[in-house]
Amino acid sequence: MATAKTTAATKSFKELNDKLPYNPQTQNGKGFLPPFLRALSHLLYGLGRVSDSKDADKFVFLKPEIKDAIEHLNNVEVDTKVFSKAAQESLVILKQSLEAYEREYEPWTEDEKLSNMKSLVNKVMSIASMLDREFLGIRNSDPGSAL
Repeated sequence: MATAKTTAATKSFKELNDKLPYNPQTQNGKGFLPPFLRALSHLLYGLGRVSDSKDADKFVFLKPEIKDAIEHLNNVEVDTKVFSKAAQESLVILKQSLEAYEREYEPWTEDEKLSNMKSLVNKVMSIASMLDREFLGIRNSDPGSAL
């Protein structure tokens, strides 16, 4: 992005936004990146709602986001010709981790729910960094630690 030249400063959001492609054919996405990113979006949204809310029942928002993330991950397609065995295993473990989070959620304390969700989001970012290296050859990819 740093090398792309643009005249964005002289164009409106609508003009620029209208130039971006968007042609959905499914509700939950299919392929690899669309459902993977949609799943991550649910995790980040849930984490943000819980982190920012002052409501006593703030964790009521988290469990439905986990369920939606799992639904999106069910649509992730892993091409064995492209993905390494480690990447395939990580994606399977990610889905299993979300299912375990959903199953084990109720008895956890609020601190455990929040801490476990932060850990899970960071692990998803680490998988994304691994995929950067595998797909694009970006050797200095880093998941970062800021949430």
